[in-house]
Amino acid sequence: MIPLSAVLLFRRHGFITWWNLLVSRLRLLPAALAALLLFSQLWLAVLNHARQGQWFGSTEFGPFLLNADGIQGALANLIRYVFSSAHFTRPFDVICSWAFGFTVSGTLQRLYEFLVAPVLGNFGAAAPFAIHWLPDERIAWFGPFGFLLVLPAVVYAAIRAPRRLKAIAVGLAGYFFLVVLVAAWCPDNVRFFTLFFVCSGFTLALFLPPWYISPAGRRRLQEIAVLLLLYASAFNLLKPAVTLPVLIAGASENLTLCGDATARPACTPAAVPGESAWIASDWGRNRLEPATRLFKDGRVAEMAALVPTNAPLRLVYRHPAMAYPYLMAFPQAVALTAAAFDDAYLQGGSDEDGISGYVLFADHDPMPAYPTATAEVLWRADPRRSSCGGVLLRVGKSNR
Repeated sequence: MIPLSAVLLFRRHGFITWWNLLVSRLRLLPAALAALLLFSQLWLAVLNHARQGQWFGSTEFGPFLLNADGIQGALANLIRYVFSSAHFTRPFDVICSWAFGFTVSGTLQRLYEFLVAPVLGNFGAAAPFAIHWLPDERIAWFGPFGFLLVLPAVVYAAIRAPRRLKAIAVGLAGYFFLVVLVAAWCPDNVRFFTLFFVCSGFTLALFLPPWYISPAGRRRLQEIAVLLLLYASAFNLLKPAVTLPVLIAGASENLTLCGDATARPACTPAAVPGESAWIASDWGRNRLEPATRLFKDGRVAEMAALVPTNAPLRLVYRHPAMAYPYLMAFPQAVALTAAAFDDAYLQGGSDEDGISGYVLFADHDPMPAYPTATAEVLWRADPRRSSCGGVLLRVGKSNR
């Protein structure tokens, strides 16, 4: 969709138009390119490919469940996504609560429960439906403009746009429907709609042409968009640069996500950060601070001191989110689910791909289910202070 959208823009306006636009704003170009590189996360895709051989990371870390209810489930999911996309942010809710005594998110939730839930029930859902207007990177949608401008613009373009733009709009609508139809509803499915909203942005040029909105009006929209970007970046629930109690009241990291539907975390939920991520991490020097908060011990750093650099290591996990903190310290790790791990590997030999060395159980303690005669225990979580189990083993001929 992205290459097709780029081709459409060049075919529609021509190369000279875009070149003149760039030349007239050369002073802003470095800042625009830096923002594009940062927020596009191209650097993350390159890093994933270098470490794991896949542009978007391991498929094990992005699980989703299938919609087993067909068209009924798709209809129910479509309504849920429309309700969820009306994300007017937590500050708006706080102001409404203070001024009028009710929250818009709570009103939408009650409206869904009154009108939709009795008719469609749990069709197509893998988790309970709940509207959270939190600055949480896992479940946050695309702000008020995504609901008020982008969605109507795609519908308008599919109906009234010229032929090429209409084809793109119809393709985007088809992509939206495929997500609705294939994946069972979960709050973190919002990640599937990033492509949709990125490619849909230019349909606003048709939906809001110059004669519908003045230059001053466009400037106000741009200013609000910048404020929304700063809000999302500064108050990210899991890694906040700034913390305000009123914005995280009632928030929890223990949300029911799609990954949780297939593998419940073995660890007790981590506390929502109470201070700036910059302060907690000593201004970025302590990259393992989130892991310490999650596991309530220093396991990642302690294990890293016991494993030689680039030594072969198997990272075995029950829940994908528990494996993330280790990948920063062990980029060479081969990540496996607990179900996919071959027990014979602990006998000290190599399996079919010849990898041997260390085994790290990220979020559970399988001992004494496995024999310790062939696997030396180097580190084990203390159940009195850790949020969940964890074991580091060394296997090989020397341990037989």
